Amino acid sequence: MAYRQRAEKTNQHVKSSIRPWRAAQCRNSHSWFYFPVGVPVDEHGRPLYGSLRMDPTAEVAWISHYYARSEEDYPKKVA
Repeated sequence: MAYRQRAEKTNQHVKSSIRPWRAAQCRNSHSWFYFPVGVPVDEHGRPLYGSLRMDPTAEVAWISHYYARSEEDYPKKVA
């Protein structure tokens, strides 16, 4: 069965859920600049600076990211 394993360590990259009318510019795939100038917050209202959260939480939402469906599927994906 596909998608049954994940990394042992939680990834510290931030996944953004934004209000499009507040997005001034994409800094990178994990971080945005806002209008008017503002600081993004995590699910607990704590400010986020940059693309990483050193103590990631998942009490409100969790996104699983897989590089491939399975080890067998990976060669087809990169081909």
